[in-house]
Amino acid sequence: QTQLLLDRIMHDDKKLFLPKCITKRDMTLFEIPKNTSISELPKNQWNIPEPQVGNNALEDDHLDLVLVPGLAFSMKTRARLGQGAGYYDTWLSTLQKVRISRNLPMPLTIGLCLDEQLFHENDEIPLQPHDFLIHHLVAPSFSSLSSSFSS
Repeated sequence: QTQLLLDRIMHDDKKLFLPKCITKRDMTLFEIPKNTSISELPKNQWNIPEPQVGNNALEDDHLDLVLVPGLAFSMKTRARLGQGAGYYDTWLSTLQKVRISRNLPMPLTIGLCLDEQLFHENDEIPLQPHDFLIHHLVAPSFSSLSSSFSS
């Protein structure tokens, strides 16, 4: 459950940024204040908790990880199929421009998904020029992180 992960991030005193839809095509990530329960946040039209306007993730030079949702992910190419509105691709593009201007690396991106959302070797997810590839995938039966962090 994503909720358990978010709770753990807050418990471990890490900064947590959650998305807030700004327009029909744009979102940004705002920091959740310490000692705030995710369940206390107002919900948007999709019943997803959204933060109030606050510290913007685009301005945080220490942002090092972005968890990216999706409907499907390619195990082979790390392509991601979103909901179709381009929220995350647009936000990641903006983040990339900000990071380049500050001479900072992009944060690690991880797609969290269920096993059923993984496309295997012969399955392809259609890509558009504006689509961002995910660095790693984590599912109940698969993690591309294990090969990167093995000793």
